[in-house]
Amino acid sequence: ILDQPNETNEEHPIKPEIRGNLEFQNVSFEYEKGKPVLKNVSFHAKQGQTIAILGPTGSGKTSLVHLLARLYDYQHGSIKVDGIELKEVDKKWLRKHVGLVLQEPFLFSKTIKENICLAKQSVQEAEIFEAAQMASVHDVIAEFENAKDPALDKRGLPPSADHQQRIAIA
Repeated sequence: ILDQPNETNEEHPIKPEIRGNLEFQNVSFEYEKGKPVLKNVSFHAKQGQTIAILGPTGSGKTSLVHLLARLYDYQHGSIKVDGIELKEVDKKWLRKHVGLVLQEPFLFSKTIKENICLAKQSVQEAEIFEAAQMASVHDVIAEFENAKDPALDKRGLPPSADHQQRIAIA
């Protein structure tokens, strides 16, 4: 990791308002030359629409999501957010507006509220509740944090895997 070059931004990156229309058009990506992970992937997701990406292990589902956050750049095709080519958008700006929750999220051995607040320096109680409510985990916070020991266990686990994902989303 330390030997990797620093990530650079484009010459004139833009910081558009992101509403959520997403278009993948003939996107191809490979980690190793000659070994494609994604080949000519195309789909359109409209603002507010929920889509599912299904496939067996190793089919490129996680890679596809990493391309959206520009953790990697695609070699061919086009990814547009609200009609704007993703490679033109400032990476830091984009990552502040795109959230990723992987299948097995990591939670720290802190309270649920403390885990929700990790991404933001100062957070009001109302903001915590709103985030938890949007992720459908607000009832769990009151129930779990009123227990004798409110900290998550050594592996960072609250009562269920479903709750872990919802806490990570919040």
